[in-house]
Amino acid sequence: MASEVDNVCHGRIDRLLFIAEHCPPLQLDAYKLALDEIVKFSDLNKYYAVLNRYNEALTLRAKPECVADANWVKANSLRNLREKIESLEVEFRNRKNMGLKDEIRASCIQLGEHYYSCGDLSSSLKYYTQAREYCSTPAQLADICMEVIKVSIELGNFTHVQSYVVKAESISLSDKKQLTAKLKCSTGLVNLVEAEKFSRAARSFLDVNFELGSSFSEILSPNDVAIYGGLCALASFDRADLKHRVIENSEFKQFLELEPQIRELIYAFYNSKYTTCLELMQRLKPDLLLDMFLHNHVDVLYENIRKKALVQYFSPFSSVDMNKMAKSFNTTVSQLEAEIATLIGENQIQARIDSHNKVLRIKKTDQRTQIFEKALKMSDEYQLQTKHTLLRMKLLRADLVELYTMSWKDVDLSKFMVAASPFGGPLALIRNDRKILALQSQHVKPVMHIYSSSGKLINQFQWDKGRIVGMGWTRTEHLICVLEYGSVRVYDIHGEFTQFSLGQDAKDYGVYECEIWDSGLVALTGNYKLVAITDFEEPRPKYLSDPGLMQAPHSWTIIPPQFTLSRHVEVLLAVNNTILVTDASSVQDQVQTFFIVPMLTQGPFTRISVAPNGRVLALFTTDGRLWVVSSDFQKNLAEFSTNSTTPPIQMTWCGVDSVVLHWEDTVLMVGPFGDWIKYSYEGVVQLVPEVDGVRIVTNEKCEFLQRVPDSCEKVFKIGSTAPGAILYDALEHFEKKSPKADENIRNIKPELAEAVDTCVECAGEEFYAHRQKLLLKAASFGKCFLDTYNSEYFVSTCQIIRVLNALRNFEIGIPLTITQYKRLTPEVLINRLVNRHHHLLALRVCEYLGINKDRVLIHWACAKIKRSVDDEDTLCRLIVEKLGGDKTGLSFAEVAKTAYQSGHTKLATRLLDYEPQAANQVPLLMSMQEDELALIKAIESGDNDLVYLVMLHMKGKLPTADFFRIVNGKPLACSLLETYSKQQDLKLLKDFYYQDDRRGDSANIMVVEAYRKDDLSARVNQLRVSQKLYQEDKDYAFEAKATEEQTKLLEIQAQLEKDTGHSFLELSLSETIFKCLLLGHGNRAAKIKSDFKVPDKRFWWLKVKALVKALNWEGLEKFAKSNPKFGFSGIIDTLIKANQLHQAKLFLDLMIKTGGAEKELHAERYKSLLGVAK
Repeated sequence: MASEVDNVCHGRIDRLLFIAEHCPPLQLDAYKLALDEIVKFSDLNKYYAVLNRYNEALTLRAKPECVADANWVKANSLRNLREKIESLEVEFRNRKNMGLKDEIRASCIQLGEHYYSCGDLSSSLKYYTQAREYCSTPAQLADICMEVIKVSIELGNFTHVQSYVVKAESISLSDKKQLTAKLKCSTGLVNLVEAEKFSRAARSFLDVNFELGSSFSEILSPNDVAIYGGLCALASFDRADLKHRVIENSEFKQFLELEPQIRELIYAFYNSKYTTCLELMQRLKPDLLLDMFLHNHVDVLYENIRKKALVQYFSPFSSVDMNKMAKSFNTTVSQLEAEIATLIGENQIQARIDSHNKVLRIKKTDQRTQIFEKALKMSDEYQLQTKHTLLRMKLLRADLVELYTMSWKDVDLSKFMVAASPFGGPLALIRNDRKILALQSQHVKPVMHIYSSSGKLINQFQWDKGRIVGMGWTRTEHLICVLEYGSVRVYDIHGEFTQFSLGQDAKDYGVYECEIWDSGLVALTGNYKLVAITDFEEPRPKYLSDPGLMQAPHSWTIIPPQFTLSRHVEVLLAVNNTILVTDASSVQDQVQTFFIVPMLTQGPFTRISVAPNGRVLALFTTDGRLWVVSSDFQKNLAEFSTNSTTPPIQMTWCGVDSVVLHWEDTVLMVGPFGDWIKYSYEGVVQLVPEVDGVRIVTNEKCEFLQRVPDSCEKVFKIGSTAPGAILYDALEHFEKKSPKADENIRNIKPELAEAVDTCVECAGEEFYAHRQKLLLKAASFGKCFLDTYNSEYFVSTCQIIRVLNALRNFEIGIPLTITQYKRLTPEVLINRLVNRHHHLLALRVCEYLGINKDRVLIHWACAKIKRSVDDEDTLCRLIVEKLGGDKTGLSFAEVAKTAYQSGHTKLATRLLDYEPQAANQVPLLMSMQEDELALIKAIESGDNDLVYLVMLHMKGKLPTADFFRIVNGKPLACSLLETYSKQQDLKLLKDFYYQDDRRGDSANIMVVEAYRKDDLSARVNQLRVSQKLYQEDKDYAFEAKATEEQTKLLEIQAQLEKDTGHSFLELSLSETIFKCLLLGHGNRAAKIKSDFKVPDKRFWWLKVKALVKALNWEGLEKFAKSNPKFGFSGIIDTLIKANQLHQAKLFLDLMIKTGGAEKELHAERYKSLLGVAK
């Protein structure tokens, strides 16, 4: 990436300043070098700060102060920098509006580089982070990630560093060696500086490829890699790891060649030359303390290295003379004794100190006791393993999960029509009037009950609208009730409804059956025609192709539009031994079309069911066989004999790979390879298909049947050796403090990330909180052993699990699985909670997931208004307090509208005061008949269009007097009314001026109207009226006089037209005089001049122009000589413009002969223009 600060960085400056603060002998040199580095940037504040410190140091040493570089300071003044930033930001906004990714990315980089140069690292990080969103190639993405990492390190934001390291590692590049080396350096630095995880830091530094070179020197040089990697390895590795990972590491050896002292230190430690080792460490310590990354960790590193050396020294022996050991470690025996005591306490050395003889002896163990302890431990592990095996067996059998014990009482599903909404939605029940039932109560009319999945009553209302043919739910949880006489009612969950008709055929012949999907329905009428509604939002009945049925089909179903190639609904009709596929344009007989599928001839089919993805069909034949075919009838996928010729009450899909059939007392699930499971129930149940299973609602329980998720099978399958299962076992061993936990982790170390993901996924699939906790705990345990792990999936899954557990609560009764949750989306879920009036839960979910909660608050307020019995003042105060008033910017328009519709007009008006957008306030105020308040709000908004909207509404609604009364006193409204009326309605404007007693403005309107009249007398009369109005207003004296003269001129022009036969009307005074002169009516022209007091100069000009136009040269010469005071220059100019150059020359000669000042001023210029010799 090109940068205007290539090869320089703030990190180098920070290192120099760190040295200056911690090493007085090098202070002056460090400050001087730091200043030299700073001038490569534009960071004026840092420059002055360092310069002041430098001068303070110089003063203390009695040296002359350093003067600021004036040229650099001027070039990098705050004004110049601000102008450049503004220029770059304007360019960025323009490019962003254009939407060109590469251009936007380039602007982000330019801004990031500029802010970096100015020392504003936070702003630089912000724009580099934005640039990542507009990268189009992996190389660009890698460059941006490295810039973010570099700036984050310099800011000390190591959490951000680790996050972007993970992102950069996932980028695929053809040559990734240098990038990987930089990322390893960054990871090592994070583990060293931020977490003091020296083992992880060592592994990262040791994995750095020597191809890194100086490409990352702005953060770490190859020398730094050698120092950091070597010290961290000494502090954390055992002898074997030190040999394998460091000494035998060919790549790291090349780094060690750059730092011979670190290399000697490592070899001395490995060869047990502890005296040499400690001496080298003491020699290196002053330099290490001047490293800003190592400074705070040097003591800890040295302490760990010393402890490792002590442990390593003692490990080969059964006893050690502490005097010799103290000499080797350059310490006293008493100090050594204290150090060893600490190591024994930390269980790093298994030994005892003989203080009297100053000998360290190995601790003897009781072999017999060890054997017994080992035997007991194996017994405990065997018991635990057996428990796990039994648990897995139960889990694998428990593909049928009990969700709830239903809270309803005395409900017999066999006596009801039932419609269940998918995605854990509500159940609608109404007495089936096609069955003869003994009524148990006095309620003869049926009642529609709406329950949650837990059997909790949400709402009920009496039904008296006729027989229901079919019921179903939309994606917005609206209940669709199709009536026998052809009407459709759409109910919300609280019983409010809208209604539409299915057309004339449905009305005349009735509806025989119907099929409903989440956004539409298809009805089979009594005359066997098919009518479709494809969108409940805009219900327009549309007839499908006539299948030519003479009797009802054996069974039928639909394939929704989203699953068909044509994107139109398709109807599958089982007729005789075939299946007809009908859509809006055609009817296909599948036996004739696809004769290669012999099973289609083995109908009739008494049940048809379409899989949730629309790709597969299940067919049930009269002889009890279940056939599974592709929805295009090209493939025969499976066949299963149920040994029952009785058609099932229900046949539906469990996910997309198994079919569930229900007969009374029995539910049969048939898998993809002919496997089957039979469940026994008492009586009739209701099957509710879901995207990943099937809900089974009985009289007493609600259960969920699904295929065991792959992740659960991996973890809980008997004898499973999947990484997830081993990790789960490792957690249990860890809790029992068994060393087998470590063994399990080591066994799956290469697949540990996969094991963690499996446990997290399995936790998401679980319904029981206890098991969820165990699985998440296992995942968290596994994460501890990973150097790098992206926790986003873990965190997001934990959030989802918490939300799902809240939804599954008995009081809420929405038993979603994680698959259903992701398909449904959180936004839709919030809407469902709000519609059920679970506002508190919806609000908490919004806050937890970071979703906008405005919709929840507004719906709560509307519901509160509808149901509250409080007075309007209390209600207003409560709503404003909850919604945050006008501070949050939340719209109150919908709440105010609800208040108005509920009869709380005063409350609606008060709530509208908190509405931040006038465009939402004004229309509602108009509908509330608050016209004047609506106008005031529109004016306050400053939106002229809104003001026009209110005024036009009032103009068409109110009497003129009332309209003017409201508008008066509002300057903006008056001004806009005048502007509008001048263009559209002069009569309204005249009335407005009249009622406001504005005589002059009224006269102006009358003048305009006068000139729109074609009749001259009418125009003159109108002008005289205007003149009278002008005269009544002393401020319009000029207009009065001008109107009087205009009237007089019109009369003169009318007489001239009459006398001369030429047109004079619409001419100005000068044009009238000119035309009279042109026509030879000089006397009349002179009279007009006299009447209107036209100046002599203007009259002279008009006569000259008239004579020139008439080519009357003799008259022109005579006139010029008779009026010598006006000279000849005006005549010559007029002749030149008329291209009469010959005459102009004659008058030039006349001017020259006459002489005088005019000759001196103009003669030479005219000679030049006319080409006359001088």
